[in-house]
Amino acid sequence: MAARNLSLTFGSGDYHFTTLDGIGRAQNNFVSMGELRIIISMQVTHLLHLETPTAGKDVAVNPADTEEAIWAFLCEAQVDGFEEARRKMLIVQTDPRPYMRRAYELFKGTCSEEDLAKEGANLSSPAAFYALLYLGLYAEARDEADKARNYIHASVATPYGNANRDYMAGLARVHLIIRKWI
Repeated sequence: MAARNLSLTFGSGDYHFTTLDGIGRAQNNFVSMGELRIIISMQVTHLLHLETPTAGKDVAVNPADTEEAIWAFLCEAQVDGFEEARRKMLIVQTDPRPYMRRAYELFKGTCSEEDLAKEGANLSSPAAFYALLYLGLYAEARDEADKARNYIHASVATPYGNANRDYMAGLARVHLIIRKWI
């Protein structure tokens, strides 16, 4: 597992990390401190979902936490496969954000990629960033790497993804770095 093999080496102003990919080759990347925090958070989240019997506990506290359900799905799909992850997907209540409702429905299998893309049609809104990001993560979970790369590139190119410094915009940029898509 990539998360089990995370090591950090600090040197000349950049932060270096090494993970093992799915077939055991070392991958080396240089990132900023902010990106490093996101990488560590992603790795910890991955471990928690795979190894903690309380995975999904956030949904119990916030029953409309679609992001928790989707990220649990993404982790489980790596281990159990796409269809099994879909079968076990956490049930959540209605998210007040239409684009997140559609993202959840896409992963659950009750709407199409086109339905989510329509929610993000206004490129100047945060909805465009989130729709494209989750379309990319969905494609990646289905082993459609080229499609995933294109969607995630498009997400960071939106005004929200390009100018915003929130956690998810940073996560999308780090995802591109980790996958060596930039």
